Amino acid sequence: MNVQTCIAQMLAVATSALLVTSNLTAQPVKELRDTVTASRCSLTGTEFARKPTMSLAEELLACGDTGPAVLARIWERLAAPDSATLLAVMQISAQLPDTRLMSAMLLRAEDVSSSLEVRSGAVAALAVYLDSSRWPKIAANPSQASVFNVRLVQKTHYSPTTVSRPIDVLQRRELRARLEALNVASSPQQLRYILTFLKQTDSKP
Repeated sequence: MNVQTCIAQMLAVATSALLVTSNLTAQPVKELRDTVTASRCSLTGTEFARKPTMSLAEELLACGDTGPAVLARIWERLAAPDSATLLAVMQISAQLPDTRLMSAMLLRAEDVSSSLEVRSGAVAALAVYLDSSRWPKIAANPSQASVFNVRLVQKTHYSPTTVSRPIDVLQRRELRARLEALNVASSPQQLRYILTFLKQTDSKP
């Protein structure tokens, strides 16, 4: 066996190993492989879109394809949500780092015609994509019972769901740049308060 043949065989073995590894790591989310899970996710997504609750949010977390698609549509039409609805939508969105969902939330965060609650909720959920030690919460306003504020708090454990369209490094850089563009004097104070996390973390994508 000459040297060229030996090298060719070694390259073939290495390529085969890389393909096997790639296939193992690129397995689609469960609902795309299992019809029972897909059916359950479709039903849960429909119910959650009709009435977002924390219990349904927990179920939707198992849906790495349907979940982001449903939530993206919810963010597109979210107008003046109550605190419970926004909390459920915001926290499940934070755990599904999907490109469709990221795009929908960015559009709402940048839309000056959207309510402050919606814009703040979108920014808080997106913050988790850049800094997994953060977590979106709702804080009551002590002076006005009907008013609430969105806040970012510290979180020690974060377990994102595997999604069908994950965010890559370049998209994270774009996300950071667009959030930084919102952190200007003309933006509402509450929005700028949430965006302080950008300066408090060195984990730039």
